[in-house]
Amino acid sequence: MYIGITGRCGSGKSMVTQYCAAQLALPFIELDTLGHAVLDEPSIRKTLGELVPEARNPDGSLNRGILGQRVFADTSLLSRLNALTHPRILSHARDQIKTHQRLLITGALLHEIGLAIYCDVIIVIDRDTPAILDSVPKAAQILPHQASRAVYQARADAIIMNTTQSQCEQDALALLKRLKIA
Repeated sequence: MYIGITGRCGSGKSMVTQYCAAQLALPFIELDTLGHAVLDEPSIRKTLGELVPEARNPDGSLNRGILGQRVFADTSLLSRLNALTHPRILSHARDQIKTHQRLLITGALLHEIGLAIYCDVIIVIDRDTPAILDSVPKAAQILPHQASRAVYQARADAIIMNTTQSQCEQDALALLKRLKIA
Protein backbone atom coordinates (compact mmCIF):
# COMPACT_ATOMS: atom_id res chain seq x y z
CA MET A 1 0.00 0.00 0.00
CA TYR A 2 1.26 3.44 -0.95
CA ILE A 3 0.05 6.44 1.01
CA GLY A 4 0.48 9.94 -0.36
CA ILE A 5 0.83 12.68 2.23
CA THR A 6 0.46 16.12 0.75
CA GLY A 7 -0.52 19.65 1.62
CA ARG A 8 0.62 23.18 1.18
CA CYS A 9 4.06 24.46 2.14
CA GLY A 10 4.38 24.55 5.92
CA SER A 11 1.33 22.40 6.61
CA GLY A 12 3.21 19.73 8.57
CA LYS A 13 3.64 16.97 5.98
CA SER A 14 7.21 16.11 6.94
CA MET A 15 6.45 16.21 10.65
CA VAL A 16 3.55 13.77 10.21
CA THR A 17 5.53 11.52 7.88
CA GLN A 18 8.55 11.26 10.16
CA TYR A 19 6.41 10.64 13.23
CA CYS A 20 4.22 7.97 11.61
CA ALA A 21 7.16 6.30 9.87
CA ALA A 22 8.96 5.99 13.21
CA GLN A 23 5.88 4.76 15.09
CA LEU A 24 4.91 2.19 12.45
CA ALA A 25 8.37 1.27 11.11
CA LEU A 26 7.38 2.42 7.63
CA PRO A 27 9.71 3.49 4.85
CA PHE A 28 9.08 6.91 3.33
CA ILE A 29 10.29 9.25 0.66
CA GLU A 30 10.11 13.02 0.80
CA LEU A 31 9.88 14.77 -2.52
CA ASP A 32 11.79 17.77 -1.14
CA THR A 33 14.75 15.49 -0.39
CA LEU A 34 14.59 13.98 -3.88
CA GLY A 35 14.33 17.48 -5.35
CA HIS A 36 17.45 18.61 -3.50
CA ALA A 37 19.32 15.56 -4.82
CA VAL A 38 18.15 16.31 -8.35
CA LEU A 39 19.51 19.86 -8.05
CA ASP A 40 22.93 18.28 -7.43
CA GLU A 41 22.85 16.26 -10.66
CA PRO A 42 25.52 17.69 -13.00
CA SER A 43 23.20 18.26 -15.99
CA ILE A 44 20.57 20.00 -13.87
CA ARG A 45 23.21 22.07 -12.04
CA LYS A 46 24.71 23.16 -15.35
CA THR A 47 21.39 24.12 -16.93
CA LEU A 48 20.12 25.98 -13.87
CA GLY A 49 23.49 27.68 -13.44
CA GLU A 50 23.12 29.01 -16.98
CA LEU A 51 19.50 30.10 -16.41
CA VAL A 52 20.24 31.75 -13.06
CA PRO A 53 23.99 32.54 -13.05
CA GLU A 54 23.82 34.38 -9.72
CA ALA A 55 22.69 31.11 -8.07
CA ARG A 56 25.89 29.33 -9.10
CA ASN A 57 28.44 28.95 -6.31
CA PRO A 58 32.18 29.08 -7.12
CA ASP A 59 32.40 25.27 -6.66
CA GLY A 60 29.67 24.73 -9.29
CA SER A 61 26.93 23.87 -6.80
CA LEU A 62 23.72 25.85 -6.67
CA ASN A 63 22.76 28.29 -3.96
CA ARG A 64 19.21 27.07 -3.32
CA GLY A 65 18.29 30.27 -1.45
CA ILE A 66 19.13 32.50 -4.39
CA LEU A 67 17.60 30.02 -6.84
CA GLY A 68 14.37 29.98 -4.81
CA GLN A 69 14.18 33.77 -4.65
CA ARG A 70 14.58 34.02 -8.41
CA VAL A 71 12.19 31.27 -9.47
CA PHE A 72 9.42 32.33 -7.10
CA ALA A 73 9.70 35.86 -8.46
CA ASP A 74 9.49 34.73 -12.11
CA THR A 75 6.78 32.23 -13.07
CA SER A 76 8.37 31.41 -16.43
CA LEU A 77 11.62 30.55 -14.66
CA LEU A 78 9.68 28.44 -12.13
CA SER A 79 8.03 26.59 -15.02
CA ARG A 80 11.42 25.88 -16.57
CA LEU A 81 12.79 24.65 -13.24
CA ASN A 82 9.79 22.34 -12.81
CA ALA A 83 10.10 21.04 -16.39
CA LEU A 84 13.73 20.15 -15.67
CA THR A 85 13.35 18.67 -12.21
CA HIS A 86 9.92 17.03 -12.01
CA PRO A 87 10.68 14.20 -14.47
CA ARG A 88 13.88 13.38 -12.54
CA ILE A 89 12.07 13.47 -9.18
CA LEU A 90 9.38 11.18 -10.62
CA SER A 91 12.04 8.78 -11.90
CA HIS A 92 13.83 8.62 -8.53
CA ALA A 93 10.53 8.14 -6.69
CA ARG A 94 9.48 5.33 -9.06
CA ASP A 95 12.77 3.57 -8.37
CA GLN A 96 11.98 3.62 -4.66
CA ILE A 97 8.35 2.60 -5.16
CA LYS A 98 9.53 -0.52 -7.01
CA THR A 99 11.51 -1.65 -3.97
CA HIS A 100 8.75 -1.30 -1.34
CA GLN A 101 5.34 -2.85 -0.83
CA ARG A 102 4.39 -0.20 1.76
CA LEU A 103 5.56 3.35 1.51
CA LEU A 104 4.68 6.87 2.57
CA ILE A 105 5.23 9.35 -0.28
CA THR A 106 5.33 12.92 0.97
CA GLY A 107 5.36 16.18 -0.91
CA ALA A 108 3.41 19.32 -1.72
CA LEU A 109 3.68 18.58 -5.45
CA LEU A 110 2.57 14.94 -5.33
CA HIS A 111 -0.01 15.51 -8.08
CA GLU A 112 2.03 17.93 -10.16
CA ILE A 113 5.00 15.55 -10.31
CA GLY A 114 2.75 12.64 -11.30
CA LEU A 115 3.00 10.49 -8.17
CA ALA A 116 -0.62 10.62 -7.04
CA ILE A 117 -1.48 7.81 -9.47
CA TYR A 118 0.74 5.44 -7.47
CA CYS A 119 -1.03 6.20 -4.18
CA ASP A 120 -3.80 4.03 -2.80
CA VAL A 121 -4.83 6.85 -0.47
CA ILE A 122 -4.06 10.57 -0.47
CA ILE A 123 -3.94 12.28 2.93
CA VAL A 124 -3.87 16.06 3.02
CA ILE A 125 -2.33 17.77 6.02
CA ASP A 126 -4.18 21.06 6.24
CA ARG A 127 -3.32 24.15 8.21
CA ASP A 128 -4.64 27.69 8.32
CA THR A 129 -2.62 30.13 6.23
CA PRO A 130 -1.77 32.48 9.14
CA ALA A 131 -0.35 29.54 11.11
CA ILE A 132 1.73 28.50 8.10
CA LEU A 133 3.10 32.01 7.62
CA ASP A 134 3.83 32.32 11.33
CA SER A 135 5.97 29.19 11.42
CA VAL A 136 7.44 29.27 7.88
CA PRO A 137 7.98 32.87 6.75
CA LYS A 138 9.34 31.83 3.32
CA ALA A 139 5.94 30.23 2.64
CA ALA A 140 4.74 33.71 1.64
CA GLN A 141 6.86 33.33 -1.52
CA ILE A 142 5.87 29.72 -2.19
CA LEU A 143 2.13 29.51 -1.43
CA PRO A 144 1.02 31.68 -4.38
CA HIS A 145 2.64 29.14 -6.72
CA GLN A 146 1.00 26.08 -5.19
CA ALA A 147 -2.50 24.76 -5.63
CA SER A 148 -5.07 26.44 -3.42
CA ARG A 149 -6.15 25.05 -0.09
CA ALA A 150 -9.49 24.13 -1.69
CA VAL A 151 -7.75 22.17 -4.46
CA TYR A 152 -5.68 20.21 -1.96
CA GLN A 153 -8.84 19.42 0.01
CA ALA A 154 -10.69 18.33 -3.13
CA ARG A 155 -7.88 15.92 -4.05
CA ALA A 156 -7.88 14.27 -0.62
CA ASP A 157 -9.21 10.92 0.45
CA ALA A 158 -8.70 12.14 4.03
CA ILE A 159 -7.89 15.53 5.55
CA ILE A 160 -6.04 15.97 8.83
CA MET A 161 -6.10 19.43 10.37
CA ASN A 162 -2.83 20.56 11.89
CA THR A 163 -3.90 22.76 14.77
CA THR A 164 -1.33 21.33 17.19
CA GLN A 165 1.62 19.08 16.45
CA SER A 166 0.67 16.32 18.89
CA GLN A 167 -2.97 16.19 17.79
CA CYS A 168 -2.01 16.15 14.11
CA GLU A 169 0.51 13.34 14.67
CA GLN A 170 -2.00 11.28 16.68
CA ASP A 171 -4.77 11.79 14.10
CA ALA A 172 -2.45 10.73 11.27
CA LEU A 173 -1.22 7.69 13.19
CA ALA A 174 -4.78 6.61 13.97
CA LEU A 175 -5.75 6.98 10.31
CA LEU A 176 -2.80 4.93 9.11
CA LYS A 177 -3.65 2.21 11.63
CA ARG A 178 -7.26 2.17 10.37
CA LEU A 179 -5.93 1.82 6.83
CA LYS A 180 -3.90 -1.18 8.05
CA ILE A 181 -0.71 0.02 6.41
CA ALA A 182 1.37 -1.30 9.32
